Amino acid sequence: MIESKQELRARMKRGRNALSMIEATELSARIAERVLAVPEFMRAKRVFCYASVVGEVDTRGLMREIIYSGRELYLPRVKRNVKIDAVRLVSINELCAGPYGIDEPEGDESIEPGNLEVLLVPGVAFDRRGGRLGMGMGYFDRFLPLCRGLIIGLSYDLQIVDRVPTTGRDARMDMVITETHIYDCR
Repeated sequence: MIESKQELRARMKRGRNALSMIEATELSARIAERVLAVPEFMRAKRVFCYASVVGEVDTRGLMREIIYSGRELYLPRVKRNVKIDAVRLVSINELCAGPYGIDEPEGDESIEPGNLEVLLVPGVAFDRRGGRLGMGMGYFDRFLPLCRGLIIGLSYDLQIVDRVPTTGRDARMDMVITETHIYDCR
């Protein structure tokens, strides 16, 4: 029997929340190492990333690495509670709380989604074919189809399932990276 999106989302959140802070930090560091080794990521000049919240793969180290390497870093900013814009972050110190308590850049410099070269995306669950289950608001599912860059889902191994229930509106990942695997879904 296939789980509904709501059932799978609840089960995955319980699994993520069961990780200790130390475990989550160690797994996130391993995931970041794998991301840093992806050739497309190494070459990218304009990278989109999310500001992680509790339970998600921690992206603070990746964000610092992108900024310190001189590349342009863009994060999502919720716009009119309908869509997200990609807004540049120049310093980790320029983050402020946005809707839903998720950090967003303070600045106003945005970029067209099609100009982003690599996009690092959160999710509640992923499958090995690029299926992604988000939080259910649809922000990334509306944003990602506008992008031409490599879309990478960041996930703990425990979030990988045989099949994520998807519809035609659900954005797919080109790659999913966990602490032990890189799944190329292209």
